[in-house]
Amino acid sequence: MAFAREVLPWRVLALFPRLLQTPGWEDLQRYAEGELGALKEYQLAQRVAAVFDATSPIALNCSSNGSPRAAAPGRRSSGAN
Repeated sequence: MAFAREVLPWRVLALFPRLLQTPGWEDLQRYAEGELGALKEYQLAQRVAAVFDATSPIALNCSSNGSPRAAAPGRRSSGAN
């Protein structure tokens, strides 16, 4: 199946229910608990998908080792929290 940038977050999100039942993913399970769990899962899926999309704003704001780039002097970083 071809890569589709706009579909990738949904594919990542579809993996979460199975991952949440897997030992070792307890942190993700706790993160996704509560009233805003679905929103948190979707936002996390967007971030994970961005790792695979080198043209995304999140990926463009990271250095080659994946850590956020420092903002230029006098400018605020546009990276997501």
